[in-house]
Amino acid sequence: MKPGIRWAWPIWGGICMILGIFPLLFIVVLVLGPFDARHRRRAEERRRRKEELLDSNRAMARLPAAIDALPAVPAPAVTYGPTQGDLEAQNWATNTIAALQPQAGPTPASGQCEPDEKAPVVEHDPATAVVSAEPETAVEKV
Repeated sequence: MKPGIRWAWPIWGGICMILGIFPLLFIVVLVLGPFDARHRRRAEERRRRKEELLDSNRAMARLPAAIDALPAVPAPAVTYGPTQGDLEAQNWATNTIAALQPQAGPTPASGQCEPDEKAPVVEHDPATAVVSAEPETAVEKV
């Protein structure tokens, strides 16, 4: 070997080593690059889901205060018996029926009629508004 070439081997080795690393780095970037991008997307998605969860937790924490801030609605009154209006209607019906009942003589409702006796007929004359209890058949007088 010539004496001037001996010192060049380390330089050529270094050059070849450097040039040999670039293809390896290129391959590593090509292969691992998509994995890195996928990792970044997943990390971003996890971060976004975590923020959404925190936002929903904050909203849920504010919910009782929002419910308390709603205007109070009175509960409907529960009645377990007749109301005053029911009692008035019942009294009116009772009084009306009593006014239409004959005042004299036995009535079939009282149970005092004999089986062969004829029950009195109640006629109502709208012109005079008189209630009569005559033991006749129901014939309108014209």
